[in-house]
Amino acid sequence: MEESQKLSGLSSKHLPLNTEKTPNSKFSTNTKDKNSIQIGILASSHGVKGWAKVKNAGESWSKLDFPKKIIFEKANRTKIFNILQVEIKPNYLLIRAEAVNQPEFWLEWNGAKILIEKSEADSIFDEEDGFFYYQLEGLAVLDQNGKPTGYSVEKIEESPAHDILFLKSDSGNPILVPYTKSWVGDISLGSGTIVINGWEDWIAL
Repeated sequence: MEESQKLSGLSSKHLPLNTEKTPNSKFSTNTKDKNSIQIGILASSHGVKGWAKVKNAGESWSKLDFPKKIIFEKANRTKIFNILQVEIKPNYLLIRAEAVNQPEFWLEWNGAKILIEKSEADSIFDEEDGFFYYQLEGLAVLDQNGKPTGYSVEKIEESPAHDILFLKSDSGNPILVPYTKSWVGDISLGSGTIVINGWEDWIAL
C-alpha cells in the first residue's frame, strides 16, 4: 500500500506499513526527548545528488508540509535538517535536505532516528487517523464485554513479528499481548480505555 494512501491504524500520526497486523493506532518511540515523536529511521544515501533513503514510520510524512525543519537523533547527537523535498514510495521514502548534494554526507547519520515535535504531531492528527503509542500508555484494559480487568497498558515495544503490549496490574504478574487486530479492540482516549479480546488467555503464558 502506498504511504500516500490512508493507513488503517500504528506509530506513525506514525502508522506501521503492515496494516493487517496492526489495530487502529500510530507509532511513537522512546527517545531522549520525551517531547518528540519518531517518524522514521535514516537508512542510507540514495543516488549521487544527496538524496537519502528513510525507513518509513507511517502516515506522518504525507501529513507534513515541506520544506520543513526535522530533527535527527543518533547516539548522543542531534541535528536539525531543513528537508526540502520528500518522495513517498510503497515501503520507504526519499528525502532531500538543504545544502546536501553528496551521498557521502549521510554516512555518519545512517541509523539516525528522525523526529518531529510531539506538539506538532498532535496538531495534525485526530482519533480518526489513529493513535500514537505514547497515548495508549496508562489506558485501563477492558475485556471484550467492556468490563474492567484490573490491568492497564504499561508500554508498547516493537518485535519482528508484531508489536507487544505490556499490561500491568497491582495484584498480578505482567501480561504480554500481541498488538494486533485479533486481540486489540476499541480504543478510547476520552474514557481512557482499551479493549483486549480474550486477555485471560495470556495470563498463564
